[in-house]
Amino acid sequence: MALVLAGVYLLVGALQSSNPRIERDKITAAALAQAKQALIGYAASADLWSTCLSTSCPRPGELPCPDNWPQGSVSEGTPSPCSGNAIGRLPWKKLGLPDLRDSSGERLWYAVSTNYKNNPRVFPLNSDTQGTISVRDSNGTLIADATAGAGVVAVVISPSAGLTRQDGVAQDRSTAGYLSPINYLDIANGEDNQNFVNGLSDGFIQGPIKDASNLIIFNDTLIVISRDDIIRVAEKRVAAEVTNALLPFLGSLPNPAAFSDTSCLGSAAITAGCNSVSGNRGRIPANPDTAWAGGATFLNGIKNGNWYQQNAWREVIYYATGALTLNNPPAAITGNQVLVIMTGSALAGQPRTSSSQRGQEDNYLEEENLIPLDNTYTLRPITATTPFNDKVRCLPVNSPQC
Repeated sequence: MALVLAGVYLLVGALQSSNPRIERDKITAAALAQAKQALIGYAASADLWSTCLSTSCPRPGELPCPDNWPQGSVSEGTPSPCSGNAIGRLPWKKLGLPDLRDSSGERLWYAVSTNYKNNPRVFPLNSDTQGTISVRDSNGTLIADATAGAGVVAVVISPSAGLTRQDGVAQDRSTAGYLSPINYLDIANGEDNQNFVNGLSDGFIQGPIKDASNLIIFNDTLIVISRDDIIRVAEKRVAAEVTNALLPFLGSLPNPAAFSDTSCLGSAAITAGCNSVSGNRGRIPANPDTAWAGGATFLNGIKNGNWYQQNAWREVIYYATGALTLNNPPAAITGNQVLVIMTGSALAGQPRTSSSQRGQEDNYLEEENLIPLDNTYTLRPITATTPFNDKVRCLPVNSPQC
């Protein structure tokens, strides 16, 4: 009985001591998750229709710069201009968030990829734009490698309580040390979170990390925002804008441009080329045989002062018209309709580096969507193991087919 009681006492004590830690972890995890969702929402909600005649217009998928304003500034919580390696605090006001804190009462930190930040903008930003931030797990293993084109778009960091870093720096969290990342972010296993470099393997490492004595020597906690997280919502926004622009043209839609027409490629102004040709499938023409008008003028390529042309979305959007068959298991449906296909990011075996590669349909489309002349398309892969990321939208948008 004495042994049983002693065991129960030890178990209860262990549970009681772990509960506060579990609760602290929950607070931090909730703050990080809320920040991530707000950033993804921001990427989907760019103001595409404000007056913008410059070569740097808002675009789907972009993220704000970090907050690097002094403590107590009226601008706290809003983005600062950022160049180079953009790191600072989460711009919570800009994201419409409360002043998020981790379980130690610290504001969250945030870093954003050069390719996705909105000040200054780097063009183009579309389905094929890579993240440029590398990330390692707590063992130091690279799990997102920017040097291999597999970096993440952004990271949000809980700095947790101050400590003495492994390089001997005692973190100073007074007003004097407020703007310095070294006073909040830690170093371990050769990776220093306060000193990342876009495009290199020098990025961020996930904590917590303990030493041989089981003492925490690194307490940063990360949540990552991947390219798929951002591009998924950016593609939905772009597809919606394009389909809405095409709706008034149902019945008189311009002929597409040839997929092999390399004058449709890139983000520079298209003054000639990318013309409509005979046929019922291809890229959206910059110079159509029926002029783009009304809300569809952003599809023009004559001026590059709009988000669509500046970010080369024409390369990854395709349409088909006419008597089309849509495989939508369990039944295929045939009828006169318009399909808009967002071709998605390049899959393995789909090189898109050179102009000739970007003029080949098989580097963009998969399965039935690739087979020419049969006028048959599919919404989803035939088998679950088939690489497939085409996204099909029907016009009119309330079509029962998709």
